[in-house]
Amino acid sequence: MMISTQKLNPDWDLSQLYSSFEDPSFTLELSQAEAAFSDIKALLLQDSPITSVYLLNCFQLMDAANLLFSKVSSFVNLTLLVDSSHCEALRFSHRISALQAASYQSLTLLQHRVGTLQNIEDLITNCHELAPYTYLMRECRKSSQHKAPVDIEENILKMQLTGSRAWQSLRDSLDGAAMVTVTLNGVEKTLPLSAVRALASDPCKEIRQAAYQAELAAYKSYEVPMAACLSAIKGEALTTGQLRGYKSVLDQMLDINKMDMQTLNVMMESIEAHLPAFRSYIKAKSHLLGYENGLPWYELLAPIGQSARSFSYEEAYGLLRDIFTGFDKDMGSFIRHSFENRWIDALPKAGKVGGALCADLPSLRQNRIFANFSGSYSNVRTLAHELGHAFHFRCLDEVPLVMRDAPTPICETASLFNETVVQEQLLLSASPEERIFLLEAGLIEATQTVVDIYSRFLFEKEVFERRKNHSLSADELCKIMLDAQHEAYGDSLDPHYLHPYMWMCKVHYYIPDFHYYNFPYTFGLLFAKGLYARYKRNPDGFMKEYIDLLQSTCSDHMAGIAASVDIDIHSRSFWDNSLALIVEDINQFLLLCENTTAT
Repeated sequence: MMISTQKLNPDWDLSQLYSSFEDPSFTLELSQAEAAFSDIKALLLQDSPITSVYLLNCFQLMDAANLLFSKVSSFVNLTLLVDSSHCEALRFSHRISALQAASYQSLTLLQHRVGTLQNIEDLITNCHELAPYTYLMRECRKSSQHKAPVDIEENILKMQLTGSRAWQSLRDSLDGAAMVTVTLNGVEKTLPLSAVRALASDPCKEIRQAAYQAELAAYKSYEVPMAACLSAIKGEALTTGQLRGYKSVLDQMLDINKMDMQTLNVMMESIEAHLPAFRSYIKAKSHLLGYENGLPWYELLAPIGQSARSFSYEEAYGLLRDIFTGFDKDMGSFIRHSFENRWIDALPKAGKVGGALCADLPSLRQNRIFANFSGSYSNVRTLAHELGHAFHFRCLDEVPLVMRDAPTPICETASLFNETVVQEQLLLSASPEERIFLLEAGLIEATQTVVDIYSRFLFEKEVFERRKNHSLSADELCKIMLDAQHEAYGDSLDPHYLHPYMWMCKVHYYIPDFHYYNFPYTFGLLFAKGLYARYKRNPDGFMKEYIDLLQSTCSDHMAGIAASVDIDIHSRSFWDNSLALIVEDINQFLLLCENTTAT
């Protein structure tokens, strides 16, 4: 594995957005964005004929307003990610939330107006400048049935500011401020919760166990307000979904993800059929680590094999740079540019929210990547994952901003494709000792993406069902989570050491307008496996096909996007074949385990 000696700054650079919150450009552009959305609203509420010129003007004004909004909101939100109690950022957060609502309201008003048109195709034909917006216009017509009346939509957005968005803000503040007391190697330490979570993949068993126990104890101390946050957000989702004419929140999310129920059902059927294979892997890992009653939760991310090692941030950079340069020189250049130009905030710190994400900065045609890198191979893969999102964003640079809303499942494809590249490239030159470590590291991620996400899907489905009748307490949420874990993992885990508080540590449950943020990851992984198989069959022609695919992701539904590379996502066989690739790795791992002892 390549070791980079280049010293990197692990803190991202936001100065290209604004120098500070006192920067005159920040306050000016924040005010300009507010005025722009106010003007767009007035224009859309005018009782004027909808002509090609009128529509083009609306689209162009919205693109300009959203570009400003993206810039100011990114500066506030990215600042809060690394310092959840940042006073100046918090002072502006309400205005950013209001701007987000104004942006959504503008799009909703436009959808209402376009949705009433009977001559959409004529307008498109008569104005070639509307061509980039063709898909959006057609979707507005289709989605008009799921829009509440304009005045109701406006009130929903206003009420969300002190409803779901306020609850989400509270959740993030609680999580970011949480400090955990944990004894590591005989020394008592007080660490940010994000840093303690990161110890789940530490090479030392005693540290993993201590971190798990300390994490659960910390959650207990603020479970009541977190349960209130989750229950309020899910309750609001049920109400707003009903007002918009959806049968269920799941139907609404499938619509947003540009997926249909047939795709979800065949994917879930395939997953259920392959759960025994994943459980056999977990049981083998349990035996390797010396457990007889199933694998304790705190060992799910434990590294196996002699190559289990810690990476410095510089070493992670060197590894990813070389892998992707070997895969495709342009992707390698992109990786190098991202690290060397400080697009990444890498390390855990006090006040920093847990998790990882990639933010698009379209005004700069750049990204910023948020991570909590602690040195594990899993952390390296997470960086590769977020860099996949970043590469996808840059493939969309020529897409109008109002159109730049790719379905989440295909967004997760780009990120999980990157993880697959890292895994497969390292396996090519791995020694037997490295091979078991790499296979198992890949299986850790696959198990999280298939089995654990399946449990999260079951959990959220049950939460919505119960929330129809009552608010959910912390105890009830823990019970639902444990039931979901039992159903997904079966007898492969030690029932005395599960994780009842997974509903607290996953930020995805608390996003007001995006629920069931779980199955898109599974889709992405399995779709990425199918794409990587295509790459192996035709490496020379793959990158053009891949980039064309990513560039098309804002102008079709998932079935159409998949069909463009000859994949039928309505077919159970596609999902079975993708999962079979993971089962091959499980079988290789089981074979290697026969003569291997845990380290």
